[in-house]
Amino acid sequence: MMYDADEQFPPPPPDDDSSAAPLPEDAPGGDGTFEDALLQIVEEIQESSEQIKLQGHALSELDTRMRQLEAAPGDEKPDPWNLREADEEATRTQWEALAEWIAWFNQAYAPNASNNLRIPECWYLHPHGRMAMLSLFHAWRAAQYGHKGASADAVYWDTTYMPNAMRLAEEHNGWDRCRTGTHDERTTREATPVRVPVEFGPWLGGAGEPATTTSQIPVVPPAAADPLSATARSW
Repeated sequence: MMYDADEQFPPPPPDDDSSAAPLPEDAPGGDGTFEDALLQIVEEIQESSEQIKLQGHALSELDTRMRQLEAAPGDEKPDPWNLREADEEATRTQWEALAEWIAWFNQAYAPNASNNLRIPECWYLHPHGRMAMLSLFHAWRAAQYGHKGASADAVYWDTTYMPNAMRLAEEHNGWDRCRTGTHDERTTREATPVRVPVEFGPWLGGAGEPATTTSQIPVVPPAAADPLSATARSW
């Protein structure tokens, strides 16, 4: 196909965009131009960036506070069954509650005298046994109270906590000799009190010194100036 050299073609469009159609009036921007829309997008990105920074600061502060709580569990109030922290009245209340619960437990779980789950009436004369029963009692309370719906906690207590606690109490307290109703004095023979040895202070102050063997530690009454610090006593 041949073209006539004299044929006229329309002139090319100008280099500037003055003839470009403007953006719709409802587009982002002041007057609908591309520059105004771009500035609007930049402002939105900057606002979002500031919001992200604020959220990051808040999360960092929350993480710091959680770490502080985890690092200082000793600041929490001791549980009621923590007899090491309980005063005389609180201790008495715990033992009274346990005695009432044991009477119910024996009636509910071991009404027959030959039942090996039966807690002997002299339970309070067995140091390890009474502490184990106190823990078992509060584990039972946790399994039986406070649930808002169905829970397997009670089954777990029956099948795991209770039989293990009873087995340990029997093995370490001689309960099998006390279940007949007569307490066996051999099961609660008093032992020598364990006190802080006189060599403990020098050993504590000497870095890298070997520990004294058991045969070298004399058992003595605590001195007037107790070597234990107030911090150690508070643990």
